[in-house]
Amino acid sequence: MNARIDGDRRDGRRAMVALALALALGVSPARAAGAPADSLTSPASMLAQARASLAEAERWGAKKLLPATHEAAAAAVADAAARGDAEPGAALAARAAAARLARTARFIQDLRRQKNPWQAVAEAYDRDLTAAARAAGVAPAGDLGGTELARAVVDSLGRRRLRCLSLADSLEAERRYEREGLLLELAERDSTLADLRRRVSDLRQSLWEMELRAGVAESDRAAVEARLRRQRERAEIVRRLADEFSKAGGAVSLTAEGDVVLRLGSFVFAPGRTELTAEMDEPLGRLAAAVALFPGAAVRVEGHTDDSGRRAENLRLSHARAQAVAAALRDRLGLPASAVTAVGIGPDRPFAPNATPAGRAKNRRIEVVILAPGGGAP
Repeated sequence: MNARIDGDRRDGRRAMVALALALALGVSPARAAGAPADSLTSPASMLAQARASLAEAERWGAKKLLPATHEAAAAAVADAAARGDAEPGAALAARAAAARLARTARFIQDLRRQKNPWQAVAEAYDRDLTAAARAAGVAPAGDLGGTELARAVVDSLGRRRLRCLSLADSLEAERRYEREGLLLELAERDSTLADLRRRVSDLRQSLWEMELRAGVAESDRAAVEARLRRQRERAEIVRRLADEFSKAGGAVSLTAEGDVVLRLGSFVFAPGRTELTAEMDEPLGRLAAAVALFPGAAVRVEGHTDDSGRRAENLRLSHARAQAVAAALRDRLGLPASAVTAVGIGPDRPFAPNATPAGRAKNRRIEVVILAPGGGAP
């Protein structure tokens, strides 16, 4: 009997210490006590164990000794019985509450049978609580004991927990700051890349002029001058469009073949979608106005996607988007079907890194290519 009483007494002390530490750290008492998950125990079996523990607690006089705790445990058992197998967590909670009630009632009854047991309990309680505080890195005053000692430990652990939370918040803020810095650096690189592309376009124009001048002796001078004039006019239109599109977050560039490529940053499809939305009316009008500046030119609408999902699906999706834009341009400009064609590129020609959501959004784009004179739709 004495050995069992000593064991129950230790269990009671440890339960009180664990409860105090759990409350201070913001952890549920069941998790702090290391309660098993019981994933292999059926709700019916746990409910039967809960009922057995509740009956045992009542034999130890729990109704009189611990009326509020008994009432809560009995309610938990009744609730678990009503829920059945649908919610095994209710049966697990009922089993824990009933078992804890039985152990506490038996512990109190064993203490009542002894002479002067509370002195040993209090000393052991202070000793265990001090050891737990020391393990957690907390050093309460040496002249405290009992409830004051418990309150001091809980307060110290609470302050330490707040410091940890504050440190976590600071680390999260620092992480966000670094991420914003990286995004800003990427934006600056994108701007530099756009400037370089414009310079390359200007150099290509100069190269075309040099090549034409070098071939004057071998061709009709009037035809060459007319061609040169058309190319200059085309280059001037491209330069004006580039300034206009850059204000809207887009870009205009010339390819080595003389094709004009139009792209608007605001013309972005949602993931997996192909429909034109009301928000696309303004950028679509801007694209149509740009195409109208090149009368008679063949136009190719290219659809692009990010690298999410299967490549075959991305090719289908990009082609469907390009078809929707091509049809809208034909309707706005009154052009025949052969004048504006559509092609799906899929993920094969990314404009930005696919590693970030912003990069993937840029890759879900539409590019309108105005083919150079003498070119043609594929």
